[in-house]
Amino acid sequence: MMKHRPNEPQPDPAYHLSLKELEQKIVLSRYYSGELKKIVHRKEDGSRRSVETCLLDTERGVIGDRWELADRKKKGEQIAVMSMAVATAIANGQALELFGDNLFIDFDFGVANLSIGQQLKLGDAILEVSEEPHDGCSKFAKRFGMEALQLTACKEYKHLRLRGVYLFVVSSGMVCIGDILQKI
Repeated sequence: MMKHRPNEPQPDPAYHLSLKELEQKIVLSRYYSGELKKIVHRKEDGSRRSVETCLLDTERGVIGDRWELADRKKKGEQIAVMSMAVATAIANGQALELFGDNLFIDFDFGVANLSIGQQLKLGDAILEVSEEPHDGCSKFAKRFGMEALQLTACKEYKHLRLRGVYLFVVSSGMVCIGDILQKI
């Protein structure tokens, strides 16, 4: 049985979609603005807070996030990022903070659009796509349903990186809602 921190947002299984509903709902368009739509700080007590701006740091990742304080053995997992469109579809009305990702961006994170090692500019920061895969886990399945986990892990859709990517900070800088993610 999974333990929750007392202040951690709780999922509602009534919002879970079937695999067929998820496949129909997640239609990836060819146009993405690259706009940063949401920034989330995850706190030690399990609570999460949306912020308008934050500092991305080469050593500590997202300043204000619990991973900033953690002993990150894998620098490649510094910042968890997800497509806003995919997250909204999977959440199906639940709060996006449930995902546990730091940044939600209107962007195509699929391998055809974004390769490992690709550098990106967001606000004043320079980021790089990590080789670490950003896969769902038991928490993801509990929050959004086993079929959501199956969809994001499915061989047929793996190249779309529906669960998102990990980024690490190459050059520190401030980011804020509305900034545009650009390939360098």
